[in-house]
Amino acid sequence: MVPSVNIVIHNQHTGEGLTQPHHRHGSFSRHSGRAYSGQRDDVAAASSRTSIGPVDASVEEALHIVEESLLERAALCDSGLPDPDMCLIPEAEEEPPKELPDHIVVTLFLTMLVGAGGNAGNQSAIKVIRGLATGSITTSWKSIKATVTEQLEVALLLGGGLAAAGFVRVYLTNGSLLNSCAISLSLMTIVMASVVLGSGLPFCLARIGVDPAHAGTSIQVLMDILGVAITCGTCQFVLVQYAGSLG
Repeated sequence: MVPSVNIVIHNQHTGEGLTQPHHRHGSFSRHSGRAYSGQRDDVAAASSRTSIGPVDASVEEALHIVEESLLERAALCDSGLPDPDMCLIPEAEEEPPKELPDHIVVTLFLTMLVGAGGNAGNQSAIKVIRGLATGSITTSWKSIKATVTEQLEVALLLGGGLAAAGFVRVYLTNGSLLNSCAISLSLMTIVMASVVLGSGLPFCLARIGVDPAHAGTSIQVLMDILGVAITCGTCQFVLVQYAGSLG
């Protein structure tokens, strides 16, 4: 079925009414047709009571805009809502967390935190994978203990150095001492966890019969997830709980 809109325009020069049909193709639900028809009659009645000049390009454009608006409104009512006035985009039922606007700095440096963890873990994993491939490292408990202990020292040095650099960067760009402490502490925790997990994951894969080379890519995905969790937990403690205790 092809719905049409008949809009009556009064011509001031002749005193006669001009009827212009406007056709639109498309299928609408029964409710949409009623909503569209009712609003179409309102527009036609309003147009008949309004005296305008001769039909020109601007009037044609205005009529086209009105008709498109009615069509869009009718299409929204296809959901079966009983009242056309309800065919509007509902407002959000829940407000965003109030902590996010107060601590937007967490999102600004999240990429740095997650990326640092993935890179550090990948380097440790590659070192162990190469040792297993060359035979300088074995899967014995003695070798595992020695390797993990060595990498733990590396984690402390690397985490401390990156945390200091991160503190300076956040303080220079953000200017908040508390935010700088939260981000730098998160960075140190992520890097240390990444190095330890990166050095231990190849041993775990090798002992269960899986190629240790898979640890290089696995640690990246693992630290992406774990890095976000560590950042949220650390910043929650420093920026919310600790800051709240300070008053």
